Amino acid sequence: MPWGHGMLVAKNGDLAILPQNPPTDSKPGKGLGKPQKLAPSANPKVFLPIGNCLVGHIDAKHKSNSLILALQRSAAVRQTVAYTIETWYGRGGWGTLGLFQSQPGNFTVAQAWFFNHQQLLEELRTKHPKAATFDYDWSDKSSVESFMRAATKAGLDGKNKDEMGLAFDRDVVALYGDPKYDARLDSSRWNAPYRTDLQKSGDVWLLRVIGADAKAMRASHGPIAVYLPARCPGISTLGAPPGTILADNFLLIPDAGAAAGEKGEFEIRFGPDAALMEWARLHTP
Repeated sequence: MPWGHGMLVAKNGDLAILPQNPPTDSKPGKGLGKPQKLAPSANPKVFLPIGNCLVGHIDAKHKSNSLILALQRSAAVRQTVAYTIETWYGRGGWGTLGLFQSQPGNFTVAQAWFFNHQQLLEELRTKHPKAATFDYDWSDKSSVESFMRAATKAGLDGKNKDEMGLAFDRDVVALYGDPKYDARLDSSRWNAPYRTDLQKSGDVWLLRVIGADAKAMRASHGPIAVYLPARCPGISTLGAPPGTILADNFLLIPDAGAAAGEKGEFEIRFGPDAALMEWARLHTP
């Protein structure tokens, strides 16, 4: 609800408002009135409450008062990316929203959440390996403070906000709803600074990223994520930019502009090690 008008809450499984008490002649209204149930909505929607704490929290003892369940039940919310605890660091939530908005139409909500999470995990693995293996025992009584105390006790640097924050957001930001639900922004409002071309020769795949304009490409610092046409377990890359994430079903380059350089384009080969070695042997002067 807009500030000063009340609060949106869950009540007995449905959405309700707690309205701000009306002002009197002598003073403005204070406090909140009785819950008023909202009429159900059948209009499909997604909800990204990035800056709101606990929207994704489901209390086992009080499920009927869990906001995320009420949003799905009575407001036709098909997908939500929400915090299961208090927000703090923000990378899981704001990172998802930033990726979703920065390349309109290129990612669904689910894909933006997934690829943002993969970058978060990779940053933990490469920059903060101790935090990457830290496993906190979450409970309904957990808080930012209890997490930080346990993390510091386990040897994490309590003054390193990135180390603490990445480990925190890794565990507390969730995607709710059908991951296949295709909700994306209007792609006509985004002039993509590049195009991709994926081809296969034998066992070696070639991904070419060609900037529509070299200057625009260099200015693009967003990630490029490409799903592979089929799962390719046990593969490696050749010529991949630093920080590239290769899984058996996707390839993610974190900084398109840096990878493109002055040419405004780049290419990556990937496949089984033996096939890449043979390709390199045949093409090395």
